[in-house]
Amino acid sequence: MELYVDIFKETYPYSKTWQFGIGNDHAYTLTRKDVCEYLKFVKKELGFKFLRFHGIFDDDMHIYQRLSDFPLFSKMAKANKIVEINFKQVGVVLDNILNAGFKPYIELSFMPSALASKNVLGFHYKNNITPPKSYKKWADFIKQFIIFLIERYGLTEIKKWYFEVWNEPDIQVIFFRGTKDEYFKLYKATVNAIKSISKDIKVGGPSTSGCVWIEDFIKFCEEENLPYDFISTHHYPGDGFGNNFGPERFKEIKEKINYMAKNGGRISTAMRDFFFHPTEYVKYPKDILTEKDKKLRALVPNKPIYISEWNVLAVYAAPIQDEKMAASFIIKTALDTKNILDGHMFWCLSDYFEEQFLINKPFHGGFGILNNNGIPKPNFYAFKILSMLYKNRFDVNCDKIKCSCFKKENKLQILLYEFDFDYYKNETNDINIRINNKINKACVSYINDVYCNPKKYWEELGSPEVLSNAQVEKIKNETKLTKLPLDYSTNNNETILNVKLSTNDVILIEVELGDENEL
Repeated sequence: MELYVDIFKETYPYSKTWQFGIGNDHAYTLTRKDVCEYLKFVKKELGFKFLRFHGIFDDDMHIYQRLSDFPLFSKMAKANKIVEINFKQVGVVLDNILNAGFKPYIELSFMPSALASKNVLGFHYKNNITPPKSYKKWADFIKQFIIFLIERYGLTEIKKWYFEVWNEPDIQVIFFRGTKDEYFKLYKATVNAIKSISKDIKVGGPSTSGCVWIEDFIKFCEEENLPYDFISTHHYPGDGFGNNFGPERFKEIKEKINYMAKNGGRISTAMRDFFFHPTEYVKYPKDILTEKDKKLRALVPNKPIYISEWNVLAVYAAPIQDEKMAASFIIKTALDTKNILDGHMFWCLSDYFEEQFLINKPFHGGFGILNNNGIPKPNFYAFKILSMLYKNRFDVNCDKIKCSCFKKENKLQILLYEFDFDYYKNETNDINIRINNKINKACVSYINDVYCNPKKYWEELGSPEVLSNAQVEKIKNETKLTKLPLDYSTNNNETILNVKLSTNDVILIEVELGDENEL
């Protein structure tokens, strides 16, 4: 296969909406030393601007406490009327985010038990997912929260943040045990409470999965004369459960549970078998997220739109998320966006993740760009490559693979990738690249089965359940993104380079034109 790279081709600005932000599990994990170190590392290496997370109002943050919460007093009449609101833990979390160099993108969730209409919990960390019993008390609570933030950080700083009302209220089973109308009522109470303190604080929603409710949300806000400073929603290939969790799966899952209970099984293996169905993913269009972006922009032409969650799958324990396929998907999706929307926030920072289970296994298909030991995964290195690209971009047409080029003065980057949703596909192409100029040096970096593949290195160590500190550091050093020399030839003022590209590989070639400076 031959590619012709014309270095004099007209360029256009390289868009970095992918760099708007990244997510991190739930608020309480941001009090952990290791998670805060991951934050600082990712900020330094990749340059994400905002951090989003669930559960800033969860009971483990000790914000809205009642005397009856202590078992000794739980049966005493009126003990639940004695309350104390304490934002101390919130301050610790937000300080840690700011100290890492991020700005907070605050998801206003979930419901403190003291304010909840029912006792319905969503995840392992016991987040209450019901509407408030009293919308007035909820609004008063939100006002106190905003006043606390202004007193601690100042209004000038708070105006730089984003406040998003709830998370995926369309998914009733785990995120919001209420109706669409009840969510709209919650949004109304919340946005009015915040804007009563300052009209300059940015508030938006509906933070739904799969880009749903957008038209209804806008219509509701217009009819009620409610402000919305931005639209937020999420998209993954498939629906909020990766299109793999519904009544049709219950029988299959029950049979697998019975088999594992009888023959022995691990939670990490069970979750993979329940939710990971690669034969279904080949049905997804390769441009699925970009097409959703375009439809959103057509629907909302005059407001900022933020995709506050995205990933290759919404499937926990999917092996894809530890492997090169995720990296290839990230490269393709990030480069295809081209300023269609205003910002994207990848989900999420690390595999230290407490929604379902806290899995010890170093590589178990978690959502993170770092594993639970802080080891960068292939998806991390996809973002690393994206962060390294020059500002001026042009594309090279090719039917089978994707090729984008980036220029800066006498330097040229050639990025090759071939994303495919077929998890089992493994075709290799010989790529012959012709550049219409002589070069002085060339190097190449790979994300493939050999390079930037910590999972493979871990497997070669015998797949230990627990990694020593020395093993963690060795895997990090042996699997980091590496620049290798690349041979080339020149002929009649042209340069010829050759590489092999397999399905879901990512290759970055860097060349220098003109002089003998180091790359």
